[in-house]
Amino acid sequence: MKAALQHVVEDSARVVSDWKTNQAKIQTAIADANARLAKAEAHRARFVLDANLGKPDAIEEVAKARAEHAAALGDLANLGQALGDAKARLGEAEREAANSRNQLARFEAERLIRKRVEVAARIDAISADLASAFGEFENLGKEIMSRPTHIMHHGMVTACESAVGLARVASALPAFVKTLRFDHGMKPEKLEVAEAKFWNLPPEQPAEEKAA
Repeated sequence: MKAALQHVVEDSARVVSDWKTNQAKIQTAIADANARLAKAEAHRARFVLDANLGKPDAIEEVAKARAEHAAALGDLANLGQALGDAKARLGEAEREAANSRNQLARFEAERLIRKRVEVAARIDAISADLASAFGEFENLGKEIMSRPTHIMHHGMVTACESAVGLARVASALPAFVKTLRFDHGMKPEKLEVAEAKFWNLPPEQPAEEKAA
């Protein structure tokens, strides 16, 4: 799928490049036609007096200048339309190229989101194991405190809090836990589910559809 999208991106970029080249060629041709127009006008002006005095050679040169002037004007009209059409086609090609790039970007983003959701599932599993282990840890502490003979700590009877070990658990947790907010107002939910909802992740496509 990614290779196909990259191929479309490359093809659309090539089309944009081709139309930019075509537009530049037309603009060069327009400049040439304008130069021919100016040259024809200068040539006519050079011979117009003698032509009006009836000199055959001058009349012929003025006729040539007028023909070249008309041809240049015709070319400019055609080139002007061609330039407008080329600009329109370039605009279409650029929109197609932008769309293909966006599709590739969305594909890449979705791939990363799916990886993140997979990691979220791992965090859910770790959270479940941690909750289970902490429950066992807490119950063992309470059971210890229920014994007739309390365990001595530094020569003194340990307090219930110390035996249960809440402070020790808190200090042993990874540093990032202390940066988490617990007043966010969100309902309890598995991180895997919450991530998929947050990114509006579409359902996974069947393998045969991916290959198509």
